[in-house]
Amino acid sequence: MTKARDLASQITTNALGNPGASWVADNHIEPFSKMVMSSLGASALTTFTNRSTNLFQASKTLTISNMSIFISTAGAIAGGSYARMLLYTYNGAANTATLVARTASDMTLLSATGLKTLPLNITGGYPASLTITAGTTYGFALSTDGTSSAVVLGVSTASLPSLFLNSYITSGQSLSGVPLSGLLPSGDSFTPANFTAATTNIPWFRLS
Repeated sequence: MTKARDLASQITTNALGNPGASWVADNHIEPFSKMVMSSLGASALTTFTNRSTNLFQASKTLTISNMSIFISTAGAIAGGSYARMLLYTYNGAANTATLVARTASDMTLLSATGLKTLPLNITGGYPASLTITAGTTYGFALSTDGTSSAVVLGVSTASLPSLFLNSYITSGQSLSGVPLSGLLPSGDSFTPANFTAATTNIPWFRLS
C-alpha cells in the first residue's frame, strides 16, 4: 500500500468514526487527526499555497478562540504586509464564503517550525471567540500578500485516490455543492469571497 493510499485509508476511517469528517477532541476540532498525519512523514506534508481553503462540515458544536497550523519546513514570508488565518462559513449553492473570524496579522506566521497558534482577533468587528455549529460547513484559510517556501502539515489531493476525495467532507455521503477545497480571491478582502478555482494543497489546522 502506498503512503498516499494509506493516508487516505486512515483519514477515511477516522472520518467514518467522526461524522462530518472533522476530528474532534473535547477542546478542539481538526479536519483530520494530527497524530495520524504526523506518523506518515512526507506524504502528509504540502507546500504552502496562499489562500488555499480547507472546507469541512463541523461534527459538533464547540466554542473556539484560537486557530493553529503546523509548519514542517519554515519559510519566511517575503514581500508582504500581512499574514493571518481566516475562518469562513461556506454556501455551496452560491459558492460564497463569508468571513466569521480571523487572527491578527503576524508576518512570522511561517517563520519557525512546529505548531503555530494565534488567538482570534476583534479588529474589524470580528469575535474573540466563536461557536462552531454542528452541521455547518466552514472553510479555513491561510492568507498573505507575500510569498513563502514553507512546507506545512496537510495533504495534496493530487496524490490521493478518489476514495479520499469522496469521503473527506461527508464520510462517503453525497453533499451537493460542497467541494473539498477552493482558492480565495487575492487581496486582503474578507466578505463575501467567491472561490475562484479548485486547489490541490490543503493545510491541516486546529480550532480550539
